[in-house]
Amino acid sequence: MDVDYAILGGGVAGLAAAIRLTELGMQPLIIEAGNYPSQKVCGEFFSPSCLPLLKQWGIDPVLIPSTKIHAATQTIDFNFPHPAGSLSHLTLDPLLADYAVKQGATLLTQTKVDDLKPASHGAGNHRLMLNSGQTIKVKKLLIATGRLPSLSFFPPSIKYIGFKTHWSGLSFEPRLDMFAFPGAYLGLSPVEEGKYNIACLASVKRVCDYSSPELFINDLIQKHPVLSQRLAEGTNMLGGWMQASIPHFGLKKVPAWPATYFIGDAISPIPPACGGGLAFALASGYLAATFASQNNSAGYLKAWRRYSARPLFFGKILHHLFLNQHLSRWGFRLGQQWPQLPSYLYQLTRDCGMKL
Repeated sequence: MDVDYAILGGGVAGLAAAIRLTELGMQPLIIEAGNYPSQKVCGEFFSPSCLPLLKQWGIDPVLIPSTKIHAATQTIDFNFPHPAGSLSHLTLDPLLADYAVKQGATLLTQTKVDDLKPASHGAGNHRLMLNSGQTIKVKKLLIATGRLPSLSFFPPSIKYIGFKTHWSGLSFEPRLDMFAFPGAYLGLSPVEEGKYNIACLASVKRVCDYSSPELFINDLIQKHPVLSQRLAEGTNMLGGWMQASIPHFGLKKVPAWPATYFIGDAISPIPPACGGGLAFALASGYLAATFASQNNSAGYLKAWRRYSARPLFFGKILHHLFLNQHLSRWGFRLGQQWPQLPSYLYQLTRDCGMKL
């Protein structure tokens, strides 16, 4: 089987790339190891810049106009310049997948790539060997996953553990609540149907102080009176916590294969503290598809570095402010003395104004 465009990974980045390619008149193939719908460890939060693109694709997240940031004894309230949004992967991913297929993409689910042989030169083809036994020749390859045999050289250094669940039965408050702890931070945001998504990131060192990850996350919640009182109203819909290991954040060094475009977390995972993960996924997929249609992989990498450099840099600063108790106290004092600081930091962790 020969195809012009193949996308490995049917998450938000891969599906965004597929939709953009169909808008440009292409018929991409999406290869997804799992199925829809499925839960993912994710904050499920959209920066305001994402909402016009999602609306264009017929998707309307729950609107979130503000955030409240909590430390041990201090809080900061911040209104977003424009409403942000939130939507669970259980709803978002199937909507994106259905839209991509209706626009002309082909989707293979529960399909894994057993081997990948990249093209040796610009005019050659990539070869994908699937677990079904099928071999596919691809002219242009978009990679939205690091879980491939040929990508095993990526360093498996795990620095953080991510936790996620959905909560029901809470009184609805249309805002994002962020809680800072020593070595961890947690976000609580409303998603569809009155549910709330709870996502937490913690250092491995912090989690290892406990006999089990579940004991750690439950103890963390009980240590903050506002959070524990809030969650006491409702029920953990999963009965426990999903967990995922998380490596370092920042721009990854990717192989210089011809006609290959790395997107989403395969190119630059961003710290969840700034709420830009889904925005990065959408933007990288959209941008890579545009450059792939022009056969310009070098141009894409240059544009993505320019697009992501500032949010990644200041996102890491915000990430460490949340994780470090002393730094967060210092940051809260500055925020109270200089009310413009939260708005300034927020703008620095957004994209650089590139229009999609």
